[in-house]
Amino acid sequence: MKTPRLVLTDANVLINLAQVDRLDLLSALPDLDFCVPQEVRAEVIREKTRVEEALCRGHLRELLLGETGELALFVDLRQIMGLGEAACLAMAVHRGALIASDEKRVFKREAE
Repeated sequence: MKTPRLVLTDANVLINLAQVDRLDLLSALPDLDFCVPQEVRAEVIREKTRVEEALCRGHLRELLLGETGELALFVDLRQIMGLGEAACLAMAVHRGALIASDEKRVFKREAE
């Protein structure tokens, strides 16, 4: 069996799924491992309870910024984008992960 591909979720994805009470969909795709950086989790305010439930039920995992290179890139990206977006992009670059987001501005340009 192949290892699931890491997908880092931005706040907008979590909020949209939480609003329709479908965070369970994140665990319905066996080839993908949906994770949320701690910085993104902190951005989710109104739907915090549903995100916490999804974490408890294993639909989603929380990740922390790790190695020095990840932290350095995160600090650089914070100059031009939000907290959660910078964490997702720094982790994705260093971990070879995908990003789930529907942002269209700076984040999309920087990711590309």
